[in-house]
Amino acid sequence: MDKTEHLSLSNTIKDVHEKLRKSLHLTQDPNRVWQEHVKEEDLRKKYSQAMMKLATEVWDGKDCRIDWSYKTCMDFFYHGGLEKFHAREKKIKEFSTIKEGGKNEVSDDGMQINNYLNMNGQLKLLDIGSCYNPFSKISEFSCVAIDLTPATKVLSEDLVVHLEI
Repeated sequence: MDKTEHLSLSNTIKDVHEKLRKSLHLTQDPNRVWQEHVKEEDLRKKYSQAMMKLATEVWDGKDCRIDWSYKTCMDFFYHGGLEKFHAREKKIKEFSTIKEGGKNEVSDDGMQINNYLNMNGQLKLLDIGSCYNPFSKISEFSCVAIDLTPATKVLSEDLVVHLEI
């Protein structure tokens, strides 16, 4: 990709973000800004296509965010990260219980890796704002990808438009 196209795609992304920030600043109403954004289908499609092209042609390198996410998930779930997390949480709860003078009832229920796997042994992953579902190529993941305006037809957009936060 040449520098001009890269700049154009980047500006598309930046312009949409700036427009949303300005709209929120002017209206102070996030729901109204969201509803207006949802109506701008052409702008959202342009954004989505630009994001996918940048992600697959510019950012997709040796140390890209997809590889980083994969390595981080594997380290967390298979190489001690989950255990470290739960040990830390347990210490925090124990300290909190001691400090409050209560009875120490700390559960290890969430520590089992099986809580995070589907029936095929894949990690369950939710990719919000996915654009093109890059994690679908990773066999260790069972990914549900959603986006307001997907760049590809493999995603659902209906879930995002009516999402209650």
